[in-house]
Amino acid sequence: MTKKSNSGLPARKNMPARVVLSASYSTAKLVENGTAMTAALTNDNVTQDGSIFRITGASYRTDNLVIPDVAAYFKAPPTRRSGITVGEADKVAWRDPATGYECIMLRSEEQGYLSGYVGVQTGHPMHGFHHNAIPEDLGVEVHGGLSYSAMCKVDVQGDTSIAREARRICHTVIPAKAASTYGTAYRVQDRHAWWFGFDCNHLFDIIPALMNRRRLEFLEAESQAEYRNDDYVCLEILNLARQLKAIEDGLPPPDREGYPLPPAGSDPANLFKREK
Repeated sequence: MTKKSNSGLPARKNMPARVVLSASYSTAKLVENGTAMTAALTNDNVTQDGSIFRITGASYRTDNLVIPDVAAYFKAPPTRRSGITVGEADKVAWRDPATGYECIMLRSEEQGYLSGYVGVQTGHPMHGFHHNAIPEDLGVEVHGGLSYSAMCKVDVQGDTSIAREARRICHTVIPAKAASTYGTAYRVQDRHAWWFGFDCNHLFDIIPALMNRRRLEFLEAESQAEYRNDDYVCLEILNLARQLKAIEDGLPPPDREGYPLPPAGSDPANLFKREK
């Protein structure tokens, strides 16, 4: 009989959670009470669906941040693209304590770059707005500009498998029994949240899947392109959350924190085909 994962899908080389997640590429990112989570990783806070692992009840660490109480998704083995070992998570979902907004860092499965998303609740002045329709004077300023706006991607067939959750731009669905077991405080506030997002797949960004294409080498050198890592993207997500919160509260745009944005106008449209 074919062995099944907990989602009911055939498992692909189902590896013990502790074997996969004791690797440095994951435990360096997961902390509990300020220390690496290696010893704390058990089947109580790790669930698996084929090659996808979800970890809850932990904090996620970047170069400058420790994000509390996340749902983090890792693909095993980690994504490797042209010399870049993507030791970061493939998705991190959390609620920003400062604004109350749901936040997501998500990796492109095909091209390896990261994107960031913030979900605003029903009643927010920008709820339902297309990202291109937000007035400039409201001060929404993120990497490459907003490129996404949509309601939660709800699966009409009710698919809440870990593999599906690892790709969705929506609140993370954790069954009540599992949430109790994991002891996570992560809870959904608004199932009709409206998500705004940005991508790190511009001319001034290194896109891991395209690094071997010679026609990009000159462009990357000329534009000083960089790979935008999880620290950059998570800080940018928090900037976006603060900007959207200021709009909700009727306040002036807050000062940006973290990394400077690339120069405006340095990403000519349609220069090469990108993932849609």
